[in-house]
Amino acid sequence: LDADGLARAVTGAAPDAVVHLAARIDLDEKTDLSGYTANIEGVENLVEAIRRTPSVRRVIWTSSQLVCRVGYVPTSDTDYKADTLYGKSKVRTEE
Repeated sequence: LDADGLARAVTGAAPDAVVHLAARIDLDEKTDLSGYTANIEGVENLVEAIRRTPSVRRVIWTSSQLVCRVGYVPTSDTDYKADTLYGKSKVRTEE
């Protein structure tokens, strides 16, 4: 969540590719999406750090099948039906 530190780290490393796999992955949050700030704001910070890094030519992002409830078959890549706060945090990340 340290946007400035992350930007310094990414630009300092000057990678040509970034693979993003990290997130808070538990389903324990029961209050609201603010518990998954690392999934939402953290990804926003990474996107901005990558934008500031001209050496980056390719980025791979992962998400979660829980952007849809178990058993739901989406009709498009933007058809979300998350039924957990974790899944909803990953929807926000994709958006």
